[in-house]
Amino acid sequence: MNINIDLLPQERRNTLNRRPFLLGAAGVFFILSALLIVLYITERSSVHELDKKIATETKANDKMLAEISSRRTGVTDYNFVDKYQKIHGFLNGIYKNPIIIKEDLYKLLPEGGSVSSYTFENTGTLSMTILFPSKDAVATYLQQLLQADFVTEAKVTSISLNTEKNVYEANFEATVVTLEGDQE
Repeated sequence: MNINIDLLPQERRNTLNRRPFLLGAAGVFFILSALLIVLYITERSSVHELDKKIATETKANDKMLAEISSRRTGVTDYNFVDKYQKIHGFLNGIYKNPIIIKEDLYKLLPEGGSVSSYTFENTGTLSMTILFPSKDAVATYLQQLLQADFVTEAKVTSISLNTEKNVYEANFEATVVTLEGDQE
């Protein structure tokens, strides 16, 4: 009779039990490596997209820089407008605003006086037709015009009585200072 005694049974069982763990570890390693490859490809494509975006932004910035430099040098639509605005501002600094002149003339009107027509030219000559309640009011307004420091010359060309409204209609001609700083 032959008796077979296996003195190393645990070693065999350990090698048999290691196979599923090795297969699982190999599977996890394969999945992780595939995942890392996919991440590398997507990151590489996103870096490529960022490179394209930086290139387009750089082109746009270069274009804007060229546009700004063309505004500063040479004749373009932009500096044409800028030059017009500068000239407009310069002329506004030289000549008085005619609206302000008109308001100053209206402030000198005595009580009861009203302007029926007003004509102003850029040379500083103006003509007005004003309705007054009396001849004294006409004389008062003429005196105030002559004393105003923005008026160089003033005269009454005609006075007539409007019987319907019972007012005196006086026509004035005056010359006013239109340049800034040219006060008498």
